[in-house]
Amino acid sequence: ETAAVFAMAQRGQVNGMDRMLMEIGRGTGYLRRAIQEERVYFALMVFIADCMMTSVIIARVPYTEIDWKAYMEEVEGVEQGVYDYSQLRGGTGPLVYPAGFVWIFMLLKWLTDGGTNLQRAQMIFAAIYLGTQAMVLALYVRVKEVPAWGMLLLLISKRIHSLYVLRLFNDCVAMFFAYAALLLFTQRRWSLGCVLYSVGVSVKMNVLLSAPALLYLLLAALGTKGAMAHIALCAVVQVVIGFPFLSSHPVEYIASSFEVGRVFMHKWSCNLRFLPEEVFVSRQLAAALLVGHLSSLAFFYFRHLHPHLEWFKRMGGKAANPAFICRVLMVGNFVGIAFFRTMHYQFYTWYFHSIPFLLWSTQLGTGTKLGIFTLIEIAFTLTDPRGCHANPPGPQCGTPLEGGAALMTFAHTVLLIMLLSAPVWQPRTPGDGEGKRRKEQ
Repeated sequence: ETAAVFAMAQRGQVNGMDRMLMEIGRGTGYLRRAIQEERVYFALMVFIADCMMTSVIIARVPYTEIDWKAYMEEVEGVEQGVYDYSQLRGGTGPLVYPAGFVWIFMLLKWLTDGGTNLQRAQMIFAAIYLGTQAMVLALYVRVKEVPAWGMLLLLISKRIHSLYVLRLFNDCVAMFFAYAALLLFTQRRWSLGCVLYSVGVSVKMNVLLSAPALLYLLLAALGTKGAMAHIALCAVVQVVIGFPFLSSHPVEYIASSFEVGRVFMHKWSCNLRFLPEEVFVSRQLAAALLVGHLSSLAFFYFRHLHPHLEWFKRMGGKAANPAFICRVLMVGNFVGIAFFRTMHYQFYTWYFHSIPFLLWSTQLGTGTKLGIFTLIEIAFTLTDPRGCHANPPGPQCGTPLEGGAALMTFAHTVLLIMLLSAPVWQPRTPGDGEGKRRKEQ
């Protein structure tokens, strides 16, 4: 209607009411542009504040050794010409990460004087963290699903800062590539996005949790042939990165780096620690979690995704807006996390940056959204203090608490139910109102 009024104005056929509608339309446009600029400025302030906070944390909080030395030991064997994964070990056990991890951490070892320059290592991981934060903020500005103030939630996590710059986990590197791929997918740059997605998988295979959701997007946007071509591209990236190992000891490489049946220790489970250990390690629990995962994915698909397949085929690969692409991939990833048997502390990096977006994809009230966010943060922060003052620390020191694990499972369950039961998503075309105008035409 506003467009029609503007057309009449150009022909001089405007009365008082039409002029008022035209001014309202102009005012609405100015307001929307102002809100968009406010989001950009708010994101910039959050990023600057995080840069300062991260610098202070590195300067004031002592580094904690967890896996960094083990990473350096694991890649040392490759430096010496060992390409048999069954022979590569570190202080925490055998090497269980794909080849991308090896090459990246060999580079980090070289950049940090053999892994001894911890301050330089922390600065590199600070850059990885801030680069990830910048990409996530760009996504939040672009998709406009979370209110501007909601971006503050990305700033305040004590555990996330610790994981990135005080403990230097490889999960942080994997998620850097995962979010870079997600940003490219929202720009519909599918080929480059798939390359970076596959690089993320080559660092740690948790990135594959969102693979079913990505397959849907590729099929919807590119058709069967296009999707198969991009899946082949992902496979080629894996072959190229892992070629020295695949060409010499392929069975050992695949069995070790892509092992899916590994059972983690009960005492380090942040989500199911409250279960008895015999239940935690049982095959029955593993089967139940797998059934829950697949059932939730199926419900997710048939409720929110399948109704739009024909529409995608008619409209082509540029049909879905960035918010829909983010929602598909982030929810697909979270469904896998909700049914994961063991959430270690560092696994928080797998989905922390998506939590505000997921919360605002539900119909929960603002207070409840903030409550769920707080429960998850608390669950990852609560640790057992017993034995922490001994030298050396006791075996219980720093392990998750049963109460924290119960809180996390409760928060995950509520969020999953609200996501799956939300009103059916609409993959609007790019541009506000464009889909509605096409329908009216």
